[in-house]
Amino acid sequence: MAAERSGHLLLSSHSAAQDFKCFFPEYKQTKTHVVQFSPNITLADFDIARRTLESAKKQSLADRGYFYLPNQFWIHKNHKVVLEALKKVSSDIKVVATGYTSDHRNASHFSELQSFIEEYNLQDKFVVLGLVSRDEVMSLMAGAIAVINPSFFEGWSTTVEEAKVFGKRMILSDIPVHREQCGARAHYFEPNDANTLGVLLEQMYKAKGEILEHSINDSASYRNLELSQKRFADGYLNALEHLYDDTLLGSKDNDK
Repeated sequence: MAAERSGHLLLSSHSAAQDFKCFFPEYKQTKTHVVQFSPNITLADFDIARRTLESAKKQSLADRGYFYLPNQFWIHKNHKVVLEALKKVSSDIKVVATGYTSDHRNASHFSELQSFIEEYNLQDKFVVLGLVSRDEVMSLMAGAIAVINPSFFEGWSTTVEEAKVFGKRMILSDIPVHREQCGARAHYFEPNDANTLGVLLEQMYKAKGEILEHSINDSASYRNLELSQKRFADGYLNALEHLYDDTLLGSKDNDK
């Protein structure tokens, strides 16, 4: 393990650092460094988002509005709670889901989700696109009422960071890392609480007119990205400085 070889370990969140200490107590002497990464969003991504919104505004409000769930179809990503919530909500509410549909740790997982969708006739409410291009991800995020992440576990969610940059509404499972990432900026539900998730979906769908009329604010988005990049750079430099100081101290000790 890297922690054993160097005595230092880079982690993506304070939540992950706590998990490391909990699950690997034998490495309690290891120095952990948290570097919260920044999303790789480019000017081209901003342009795609802008064009998506301009095109959407040409449609009637009734034809617009979906929730976006950009998670791989792995069992810990917890798509099931979204399906359970969709059983309880208005037939107009739709979730668009993208991501890899194979889980090597649970080969039957995706087929079980599909069976559930068919059993409860959720085909029009839960639309699976599978793997899509980066451009399509940016476009889907821009046009969504809100971004959903129902995961049981995350290290540091890339899609949450992207949604933050674009100023999107977020509906997130109430797990420590999501609180660390978003604080009061998101709406939360317990990972197994389909009822609360359903209420949040209904509330946001009813407000979709107001939500979708607010275009992505370029200047605010650029500022969000700059702050995210600065946080990452500061964290990384801080980790390198600590590593350098320890290496230098060790070298001096060896010279004695």
